[in-house]
Amino acid sequence: MTADHTALIASLLIAGTAINGLVSVPGYLQAAAGWPALMVYTNSVAALVLVPAILIMVPRYGAPGAAFVWLVLNAGYLVFNVPVMHRRLLRGEQGRWYRDDLGRPVAGALLVVIVGRILMPDARSMWITGSWIAGVGLLALLACAALAPQVRTVLSGRLMPARI
Repeated sequence: MTADHTALIASLLIAGTAINGLVSVPGYLQAAAGWPALMVYTNSVAALVLVPAILIMVPRYGAPGAAFVWLVLNAGYLVFNVPVMHRRLLRGEQGRWYRDDLGRPVAGALLVVIVGRILMPDARSMWITGSWIAGVGLLALLACAALAPQVRTVLSGRLMPARI
């Protein structure tokens, strides 16, 4: 079955792309602050590492190897680029960003996904399986939003009527 052969590849690509989305926000901040040099240097080093990594991983592991390189590349941005950015642009905010803005929402979403996977019914219908996955995805999104401080503040301001 195609799903069996592509599940690992899709999982690695989705995780790498999710991390890429997370590190893009600090990248935008760097550009807005007039400091694109960090991203230029980071991408230059990444290219020097990425090409040999692809040349090593793809012949040995095929598409999963390439997807793993994508995941590691984006994890590298999260581990190396973001702390450097915080030292210059958002001093004293790094721990809070990793803990509150990243860690708690991601942990909440992962918890929902793991529980959803464990409780997933053994359905023979593609529609039931698809509906279950969509429902778990929606719950994970809601958990993530509920645990993100800025999102929670905006939502509470919009959902709660102003009191006079």
